Amino acid sequence: MAVRNILVAFNDTVSSEMALKAALIFQEQFDTHVTGLSTTPAAGLSAQVKGWLPDGVFTALQQAEAKRQDDVVDKWSKLSAGAKGHDKVHWLQLSGDATANVIEQGRYFDLIFVGQYDRSASDPHQVLHPDRIALQSGKPVVHIPVAFDPGPVNDHLVVAWDGKRAAARALSDALNLLGPAQEITVLTVEEEGSAAPSGVDTLLCHLERHDIQARHLPVKTKRRSHYNIAEAIMTVCAEQRPDVLVMGAYEHSKFREDTFGGVTETILKEAAFPVWMAH
Repeated sequence: MAVRNILVAFNDTVSSEMALKAALIFQEQFDTHVTGLSTTPAAGLSAQVKGWLPDGVFTALQQAEAKRQDDVVDKWSKLSAGAKGHDKVHWLQLSGDATANVIEQGRYFDLIFVGQYDRSASDPHQVLHPDRIALQSGKPVVHIPVAFDPGPVNDHLVVAWDGKRAAARALSDALNLLGPAQEITVLTVEEEGSAAPSGVDTLLCHLERHDIQARHLPVKTKRRSHYNIAEAIMTVCAEQRPDVLVMGAYEHSKFREDTFGGVTETILKEAAFPVWMAH
């Protein structure tokens, strides 16, 4: 099985442009359908605001919103015009909250592309939250940084492995949808003096049976805190320059990560490379 149907969360930010560029690279390699999803404010919200504003001001707001939507569609059209499979590029526009729409609609696609969190969207309802999308959509999410540098898709993957459910799901999704990578680095992060997670040798054997050249890269830290783990992952990725980092998302609860910090939150905020996530 390979990627056949991609959803791109698209708004008026640079990060969503990067998500589209990355999705088009996938399209070229896998001959996929690519659908952009944009969100307009709910009609009910406009009706509520109208009663508090002079007619002229309300009309001006409507016109500004219509122009913003036209600009978003125009940006999508220009960026996707060079796609080799242009007949497989689609557009979907819904009303309501952008993140909620991506979560719901994403369940009908193989894969969701979303740009790095960016508050610069012109409407707060247009702001996309990659963390919520990864947590609630039930689909793998490819998180694309603003500093995305287009390149190969799956020549070399780094897998952040802790032997837990979310990491296993992310790797399985990547193998099923991307097909065999040429090389996979299995990265484990442990405190000095402790052993790597059990099962690494079994995982390497599993990857070799997929005809993948796989190796284990253990990294030791003085203290196994979420920040040290995230820092180790980002350091390795800066050195190895993989096409994609594959990792589980929110093995701990999101509430805990929001309150005390966590690996997923840190990676999403600071990563300068594409991240394939699954919850």
